[in-house]
Amino acid sequence: MGIILASGLSTRFGANKLLQEFAGGRLLDRSVQAALGSTLDDVVLVSGPAVHEIYKDNSTARFSVVPNETPELGMSNSIRLGLSSVELNYDGAMILLGDQPFVTSHVLNHFIERWKEDPDRILIPTINGRRTQPVIFPKSTFGDLMGLKGDVGGRSIVNSNPQLLTTLDVTEIYDDHDIDDEDDLAHARRVLES
Repeated sequence: MGIILASGLSTRFGANKLLQEFAGGRLLDRSVQAALGSTLDDVVLVSGPAVHEIYKDNSTARFSVVPNETPELGMSNSIRLGLSSVELNYDGAMILLGDQPFVTSHVLNHFIERWKEDPDRILIPTINGRRTQPVIFPKSTFGDLMGLKGDVGGRSIVNSNPQLLTTLDVTEIYDDHDIDDEDDLAHARRVLES
């Protein structure tokens, strides 16, 4: 399963960055389309109020939109909401960010295929040796994910379980550019145009 985190407060951007125009749609559409175009069994979009208003009627058998009414509680709350919204009979969960416009279904499938070779481990993609997103967590870590507090993702789980880590170098196939402010968005638009 995949969980797309889309309830951040966009404090550095000054407006809801996920709803900004990008490539003829919204920035968030790119992550949603990549996830739905991949081999992920199910996709959960954890949405803040503005995002939820736009996406709430798009649920399907494979795609669910879960409201996060308390986004101020941070990323950990979104992860808990995503996990608790489905039956936890999945072997793993991919945590995706809604502000990475160059993620593709091809890239996600590459991650998934590599993770399936050793599904008891945490798969972390790397670019030039730097860890990036999305990360796939095995079922054995779901309890730890549900126990996260504050504005943190799964990094603490990754750091406390080095024996579970598998890295995958995706330097040649993945641009993990994310959007924090208007300059990032302008840069991403220029990259797309070129």
